[in-house]
Amino acid sequence: MTVIDLVARLFGQPARPDGPLMLIEHQNKVVGVAVDEVVEVLPLPGDGWKTPVGDLLPGGIVYAMGEIDSQAVLLIDIPGLLTQVLV
Repeated sequence: MTVIDLVARLFGQPARPDGPLMLIEHQNKVVGVAVDEVVEVLPLPGDGWKTPVGDLLPGGIVYAMGEIDSQAVLLIDIPGLLTQVLV
């Protein structure tokens, strides 16, 4: 299985070696995405999302931003990121 280190991709530091992996189906394959932490999984509200202005994270992979329970949330284009990395 291919594993992408999302932390290294975004911040230049490797993810924790004992950190979790998110398993994502991409182009009929399962890809692991290494992250430092998964705090909570929440349903996304249908409205209130805004298109970001400028690059909030390297590679222009943030496609929306908003709030959930008064906390800022960035939605990352995971399929776009995987396409960039796996090409």
